[in-house]
Amino acid sequence: MKTISLALLLMCFNTSYAADIKPFSSDGCSAFPDGTIIQQSLWLSCCTEHDKAYWQGGTKQQRLAADLALQECVADVGKPVIADLMLAGVRVGGSPHWPTQFRWGYGWPYPHGYDKPLPNPLPTTPIIDMHIHAAGLGYGDSGCFVSDALKNSYKFDYYLNAFGASQAEIVEQGDQIIIQRIAEMLRASENVDGAVVLAMDGVINAAGELDKEKTQVYIPNAYIAAETARYPELYFGASINPYRHDALARLETVKKQGAKLIKWIPNIQHIDPADKKLIPFYEKMKSLDLPLLSHTGQERSFDDAIDEYGDPERLILPLSLGVTVIAGHIATTGESEAQSNYERILPMFEQYPNLYTDISSLTQVNKLGYLETALKEPRLTGRLIYGSDFPLVNMVLVSPYYFPINLTFKQMREIDKINNPLDKDIALKQALGVPTDVFLKSATLLKIQP
Repeated sequence: MKTISLALLLMCFNTSYAADIKPFSSDGCSAFPDGTIIQQSLWLSCCTEHDKAYWQGGTKQQRLAADLALQECVADVGKPVIADLMLAGVRVGGSPHWPTQFRWGYGWPYPHGYDKPLPNPLPTTPIIDMHIHAAGLGYGDSGCFVSDALKNSYKFDYYLNAFGASQAEIVEQGDQIIIQRIAEMLRASENVDGAVVLAMDGVINAAGELDKEKTQVYIPNAYIAAETARYPELYFGASINPYRHDALARLETVKKQGAKLIKWIPNIQHIDPADKKLIPFYEKMKSLDLPLLSHTGQERSFDDAIDEYGDPERLILPLSLGVTVIAGHIATTGESEAQSNYERILPMFEQYPNLYTDISSLTQVNKLGYLETALKEPRLTGRLIYGSDFPLVNMVLVSPYYFPINLTFKQMREIDKINNPLDKDIALKQALGVPTDVFLKSATLLKIQP
């Protein structure tokens, strides 16, 4: 709540960005002479051009370019020493943070600050969202179910509402209405061309069968495979608990059904990724060219979780066997062995070229700062993949107004006006500096050609 209040407070301070710019005026070279004693206006024209740039303002890079142009202009009139002195003066005294009449952006009401750089362009090739969840209660013979504790929680109705559906609609039209809503959202999207919809297997007992008592959410492969096949923009993301007695046969089946990956949340499925009994499962995944999308870090969306299984280092076993692993959310929650899970996973990218990670959930209010940190981390270059984590991006967890330090009020307002949740997610991440190649990576890594 404190984070949200702070964001709204800072948003109010930024409203001055929307004000109109004042007519241009120039005071020449400000506190510096306009020329020599003999030629009193020798470099005045240089200062006037410099003032035009400062009056309008812009990004940090534009200010530096204007200052260097001033230096060059003064040097060109035969005064290189004066040029260097003037450059030093404007670099120190021209900051937009000083309340002076010659600050960067002085045409705007104070404080105005720097403009944000233009975001990286979106790719011209299709964008695939590789991290979209589904939901269901078993209506329409879907085979889905959720635990009573989860279904009776206030979270569940809120979760369904983020899909644009209610329990009453599901009872009347079947769980299939959720998949239909996802497809409709994609068809209305201006930027996202397709999405991988994720199944979710449950906890498996000692006999290798589904343990309904311990399973919190179950979304069968057969249901997701059949429903995604009905919509050309949807792709099948399978989920198989490797402790099933027929797990290898199930891998063969989902591959034939067109599965693009295998999804795990080890914390709630009670899967230990480091268990050597899973080696045959990993070897079959590799032979079938099925990537593993595995949640990493703590899991707090469910009532019960074994967070030791979210330790990213437990993924070393499949990585060492050559499985392509996508670590969900870059392990941005929790600790393992008194070390941040995020710091724990970073060295693994240097050791395993088959390790990738998605940026889903990184704009949530409980993860502020992680996306900016990840984009600056050299070990993650070329390893980041676009995913939304829908429907969570369509909940109060995510808002452009949580980023008043990174975005201008105008940017926050324009992004917030976007109705389509996926387009809003793309716009927010693009404005926060996500590069073009990240939006491309899902399609190339998962070999999807819409």
